[in-house]
Amino acid sequence: MTTSTTSGARISAHVHHPDDKPAKWQLAVLSFIGLYPLVMLASWVSSAWLPQLMLPERTLLVIALVVPTMTYLVNPLLHRLAHPWLHRARHAARPPAAHGFSPDKES
Repeated sequence: MTTSTTSGARISAHVHHPDDKPAKWQLAVLSFIGLYPLVMLASWVSSAWLPQLMLPERTLLVIALVVPTMTYLVNPLLHRLAHPWLHRARHAARPPAAHGFSPDKES
């Protein structure tokens, strides 16, 4: 989709089909890819630097570090890197709906 601005510059924007949401399994794979190394690193660091802490305390510390790191740093980065994979066309054979008409809907 290309639109023109008042200055005459052209802006290109990719418009996703409404059904083009990532599948749950894709999001689970990305979560695993992000969480596993992050939890391993945080667990290793916390056990090496704070061996006196009991397991529940260390686990609380790991979670307190991993959740915000995953939410604000790792997830956005992974989603940006995996965008083509997450949003590839799953309905390639179906033409895009024009003016609200969808061939799947009955009139």
